[in-house]
Amino acid sequence: MNNTLENFARDQILRNLKILPNKNIVFFKRIYSIKSGCALDSSIEDIVKNLPSEYLDWALTQVENTLKRYKI
Repeated sequence: MNNTLENFARDQILRNLKILPNKNIVFFKRIYSIKSGCALDSSIEDIVKNLPSEYLDWALTQVENTLKRYKI
């Protein structure tokens, strides 16, 4: 994935997570903090920033599907 697409994916993930309830952010952190090499108590921005590119597509899809479930 090129840098432009990576940055877009990271921005979209963060933008969409901020719309969701806190419980979804905590769930995202539990799944992706270890993959990002971050502690569970790290900020969501740090976790997304450090998420390896191979996880970005799946993470973005999960967040978008969650938004659809909430009909946001």
